Order: sequence, then C-alpha cells, then structure tokens
Amino acid sequence: MRKVISIFVIFWGSAWVATATAQDDIPIIEYSTLYTHSFSEPDEQYFAQFNGEEGDLVYVLADYVDYSSGDIEIDLRDTVGRTIGFREEYAFDPFVLAELPATALYTVVITAEEPGAVEFIVGLTGYLEDGFTAHLSTEGFQILAGVRAAETGSYALTFARTDGELATAFEIITFSEYFSENVIRVNGTQVDNWTAQINLNAGDQYVVFLDQNIFRESGTEATVEVTLEAIE
Repeated sequence: MRKVISIFVIFWGSAWVATATAQDDIPIIEYSTLYTHSFSEPDEQYFAQFNGEEGDLVYVLADYVDYSSGDIEIDLRDTVGRTIGFREEYAFDPFVLAELPATALYTVVITAEEPGAVEFIVGLTGYLEDGFTAHLSTEGFQILAGVRAAETGSYALTFARTDGELATAFEIITFSEYFSENVIRVNGTQVDNWTAQINLNAGDQYVVFLDQNIFRESGTEATVEVTLEAIE
C-alpha cells in the first residue's frame, strides 16, 4: 500500500505554516462494494485506491451514515495526482462520474467537513446506449450511469424490470456550467416496462440516476434493463 501525505499551507502575513497529515495504510477497494470510514476531526481527508481498466465507466458516491450538517467533497485522481472525471452534486449529494483513461491504480479522496462515519462506494457502470443492466436494493446507494449522444435529435428510451418488485425512481439530468435540468423523470413506477421519447444534444453532459422510490412501499430488490437508441 502507498503512503499518501496531504499538506495544508496557512498564510499569516508574510509567514506560513505547513501542517502535514499522513495516512499510513491506503486500502485497496473493489468495485460496487460499500465501505465505511469514521472521521475523527473536522476537514479530515481519507484516501482509498482501486485498480481500474481503460474505458471503465465508474461513479463515486459518499454520505454520512447519520444525519450531519457537514459537507462532503469527493475527488478522483489518476496515478500522478490529477483530478479526473465529472464532479458535481445533485440534490445536495456529491458525486463523480468518470471514464478511466488508462489501466492503472486510481485514488479516491474523501473530505468530511464534520467528524462522523461516512459510507462510500466506487461503482462500475455503463452507458445506456450500450445496453445497461442494474440491480437495485433498499440497502446502499443509488446507481449512476452515463449517456453519450452521438448526434442531436430524438432518442427512444426503454426501461424493463426483469426481476424483483422494488419500486424505482429513474432520472436523466443534463448539467451545464450554471444549472442542471431534468430531461426525464419516471418516479414510483411499478410498471414492468415503459418506453419514452427524449431529446438529447450532442456534446452535453448527461448523468443517469437510478434509485428506489422511497415514497412507495414495495419489494426490497429489482433488476432493470435500460436501452437508448436514436430515432431515424
């Protein structure tokens, strides 16, 4: 395991003081596994690493186990420490979605504003246009996926529940520099299959959010398949 050192520089007039904190054991984590770390100090950083392959589409999510007014920041870094991926927040929850540029060891950095236990996950996901299958449950985080619109135009979106009874919440959000906008939202459906027509713009940043519907009691698990095809 590698040793990661964070250096904080504080300026006071013309002088500065550097405080270094070291995490001796950097765990190697696996895709789609839920982990928990307890932060003991304000603004503490935690590092974890995973082995990724070129072309993997991954998402990173983190949240306090118990209620906290503190913020959480997530960073995904390559082997030389550069931040990669699309980093944003939606409904006040931070996330990272990234297509890995190379087969290498990647580092997740989580910064917690307040002490407390934080759950996090690095999920392996995919693009809707490649055909996407996901398994949802009442435990853990929502699932993220990607959309690549090769051309501006209309697309047919098909959703099919192949197993389970858990009611789902499905959204596609487009993000720009100044705002986020809902492309489609199907919330609380217990229908096994549905199809919708949506309009997408080539080059825009889209993120898919797939979760349980907390407002409707149903089963505990569901497997869904989602496809996206351009309409000629």
